[in-house]
Amino acid sequence: MIAHQIEVYRCGNVTFQTIDLGGGRPEPYWRMERSFIKHCDALIWVDDSADHDRLIEAREELFRAVRHQDGLRNDIPVLILANKQDNSTARTAEQIKGFYVDDSSSPLVNIPHVSDSMDWCCMN
Repeated sequence: MIAHQIEVYRCGNVTFQTIDLGGGRPEPYWRMERSFIKHCDALIWVDDSADHDRLIEAREELFRAVRHQDGLRNDIPVLILANKQDNSTARTAEQIKGFYVDDSSSPLVNIPHVSDSMDWCCMN
């Protein structure tokens, strides 16, 4: 049996149902994840900015999720959080943006706290 724990958070009048997808999962997980992503209203991708060994894998996981025909709808906002910025070896937010985003017109927003990122999603 494949199971993920779904956690629920409220931000004002918006309810977030979250799931930690992690990395390096076997293919059977992908089908379930695509179904979850296909029905979401926003996607928050958390990048471990200090993990240089899994940088390519993290980007491939995100691209696989959003580019699949059953993946993310085109009108859904995607927020990439650069986690572990307090680590001296962490990539900067600008480096993270350059690695994930091809479109230079995409905004780089400094959101210091996770709760602020939830507020950002509520507004976008």
